Amino acid sequence: MLKFIGTLLIAAAFIGCGKKGPIELTLDQVPEALRTAFATAKNSLIKKSAEGAAQLVADKQYTAASLQLQALAGNTDLSDEQRSVVSGATVAVNLALQELAASVPPPEAAPEPGKPAPPPPTEEAAAAAAVLEHYKRSK
Repeated sequence: MLKFIGTLLIAAAFIGCGKKGPIELTLDQVPEALRTAFATAKNSLIKKSAEGAAQLVADKQYTAASLQLQALAGNTDLSDEQRSVVSGATVAVNLALQELAASVPPPEAAPEPGKPAPPPPTEEAAAAAAVLEHYKRSK
């Protein structure tokens, strides 16, 4: 888990490519930071993509937001400020996904005799675990 977090933070720093590292953002700050950074974007597709990511974070759809932010980060037309905001947003969203994924018990975990079974994972936590597993396999 620590290796994954370390790799994620290093990747986010490289995505930033600016003189400073990514802006540190909380999940509550992400939507407004994205909207502010991309308000003057010349490319309407980039602006719509950033707005979509901001809305996904506001709606707490972190799995889709993570994918949207990764796609946005790959765009070569971003300014240094926009890259920094996207990197900071990616770190914040992926940390939230890790927390959700950690709340899902491993499939082989069986309850001890005499103890009730754990509640089934929520749909978002299961999706977060799936995205985390896909990320691990693809990197």
